[in-house]
Amino acid sequence: PPTQTSNTPNPTFPTPTGPEVELVNGRIVLKESSLEIGGRSKAPAEDYEEVTEDSTMTATYASFTNRKRVKAWSITETKAFYVCLRKTGADFVTMSGFMPNRTRSELRKKYIKESKTHPKLIEMSLDPKNRIPLDFEKRTEFGEQIRKDEREEIVVRDKTHDGRDSKTNEVGGDIGSLQAEGE
Repeated sequence: PPTQTSNTPNPTFPTPTGPEVELVNGRIVLKESSLEIGGRSKAPAEDYEEVTEDSTMTATYASFTNRKRVKAWSITETKAFYVCLRKTGADFVTMSGFMPNRTRSELRKKYIKESKTHPKLIEMSLDPKNRIPLDFEKRTEFGEQIRKDEREEIVVRDKTHDGRDSKTNEVGGDIGSLQAEGE
């Protein structure tokens, strides 16, 4: 039979990946050459090319995310948030139907923030005694009223802007002012 002169390894015996042993004078001996795994070449340092990096460019994980910038909450929107909270409770999906310019996630984050800054208002808004009945037919009217009030608020703020932020004083009022707007 003809002999094979191919350089390909025999398919029945895979290439060994671990330490190899051999029989020498009837004893099992470990092959020294099989103990080194992919040894590195010890090339002199002058063979390498020097690389200098531009330190002005910084890239982090956040550099490659496409995060949408959230618009700041106006006083009118914050008041509307409290009215919606009284209508729907902490149901942010239903609340997003009343506030079309805000997502469920934005409403949830606003709720968390307001829970920390104005816990009494949140507690009063969620109190069943102060609940406002839901009216889904007036949902679009409510959203349009928010937009109209925001436009008026921007005009007033532009005329009387004195550098102070009166948002916390105006929002931090009692639940009675919110009740009048919700009805």
